Amino acid sequence: MAVQFNYNKDLKQFESSTFSSAGIGLGYQHYVDVNGELVNNYGFNALIVIDGSQSSMGGFGAALTVNALQFVNVGAGYNFKQKQIFLLTGCLWTF
Repeated sequence: MAVQFNYNKDLKQFESSTFSSAGIGLGYQHYVDVNGELVNNYGFNALIVIDGSQSSMGGFGAALTVNALQFVNVGAGYNFKQKQIFLLTGCLWTF
């Protein structure tokens, strides 16, 4: 699950929305051995994303993200259609 923050130039503040994009990219993940089990302690990702929402804003973009502490993800990207920078936050649960 991820939340996207877009900067509204008129209101001069960030507005949040559900990140409803899909994409592909490259990543580097670092693992450590904790009591015989591999644990991901950080990683980096470069992504190309296509907006999957039904809104007219849509478009595609690129994003760079960092993950840490096994489940926290943060990053930034740029939507080429809207010509707008966005911030991403998210969590990953593995079970």
